[in-house]
Amino acid sequence: MRPKLLFIAPFYNGFIRKDLEILKSEFTVKAQVLNWKQKGQIPIHLLRQFVFMLVQVSSAKAVLIQFGGMWGVVPAFLASLLGKPIYVVLHGTDAASLPHYQYGSLRKPLVKWSCAFLYRKASKLVPVSASLLEVRNDYNEHDQAQGVKVHFPKLKFEAEVIPNGLDAEQWQMTNPPERIANRFIAVFNDAQFQLKGGDLILAAAKSFPQFEFRIAGSSGPKGLEIPHNVNFLGKLKADELKKEYYQASYHLQLSRFEGFGLALCEAMLCGCIAIGSSVNAIPEIIGEHGYILEKHGVKDFEDLLANLGSPASFDQKGIRSRIENLYPVSIRSQKLLALFRT
Repeated sequence: MRPKLLFIAPFYNGFIRKDLEILKSEFTVKAQVLNWKQKGQIPIHLLRQFVFMLVQVSSAKAVLIQFGGMWGVVPAFLASLLGKPIYVVLHGTDAASLPHYQYGSLRKPLVKWSCAFLYRKASKLVPVSASLLEVRNDYNEHDQAQGVKVHFPKLKFEAEVIPNGLDAEQWQMTNPPERIANRFIAVFNDAQFQLKGGDLILAAAKSFPQFEFRIAGSSGPKGLEIPHNVNFLGKLKADELKKEYYQASYHLQLSRFEGFGLALCEAMLCGCIAIGSSVNAIPEIIGEHGYILEKHGVKDFEDLLANLGSPASFDQKGIRSRIENLYPVSIRSQKLLALFRT
């Protein structure tokens, strides 16, 4: 009989589903994924968690919790009573507090208390980048020091960095469309407009009418003038997004904080030249295959755009190979499974 793992998450998305798929390849996994955004349901969710854990935890080998948050408190408390190992995957918001930019779970006192409790009980924290443990982002005017060590300076914990992994074949196109030399693509939702540099894009677009800026995932900010060369595409299906990546020459990742940068990696797998902010793991991901914006500022961004080299000077195969070699899903799979094999 295969060992049993308990899997706790606050929602499903692509990378959470991938981790679940990886674990199921070798273990019996009992998952509980509840919608914690419905605040009125939180007491009911806590009760459901308590029942779920009472039934499942005694026969489980370990518990894996995605994201730090209040959904981890009950599982961590009951698992620790029985001496069961607890692993917490950190993705970004659970290691950040940026009140000036309305980002980070640790801005909220109750959530911060929940994370402190969970991280204290954890056998190991598993961040997707080392920057979630400690980083200083001078790119921002405020809230520069971030990470678990910064926000919980007295906390003692073990950690193992396991980067996100990507399936390169998923971002391959047999007959890709022709690239458009002056086209830029960015990916963020409506709530992330300020966090992901939407303000810089709108401001700079007015100074560069020859450039075309396309934003996937957002319908656009309300009440702001949208330049004619900026197009908000709304939510796209995976195949639609892939086509956008292949048509664009540049990908913009102008985040004020970024736990890892999956969209950046996806775009690079499609051959986009990266333009990223100097925060967290973004410079590490880009390497020599793009440009780094050192400070958040319209003039800084405009200066960078004014001095871009020709797209033809970049090796698109080399851009793709960097992500294939650094962040394959096989490495995440090996390291994630190894946590539970001992």
